[in-house]
Amino acid sequence: MADMKPWGPRYLTGTKLPRLDGVDKVTGRAKYTYDVNLPGMLYGKILRSPHPHAKVVGIDMSKASIYPGVKSVFLFDKQTVRFVGDEIAAVAA
Repeated sequence: MADMKPWGPRYLTGTKLPRLDGVDKVTGRAKYTYDVNLPGMLYGKILRSPHPHAKVVGIDMSKASIYPGVKSVFLFDKQTVRFVGDEIAAVAA
């Protein structure tokens, strides 16, 4: 260990490092990004395809756009989804 160089590619491999945030995480005092709530903050949601390969016949976004609190709706420009999880539409509210 005495001949290890601190600039080597793996000089920390196999060494124990203290977890500085461990106590805060265990006691519930840690602040995660999900816990942050700022005034005027928007939340987003993406509609994803549940099908591995499908043709998008039509999506009516009119109800989503007039819903109270919705700031923006976005329809991805695609006629065919190629995999499960492919993005179709998004809403920010």
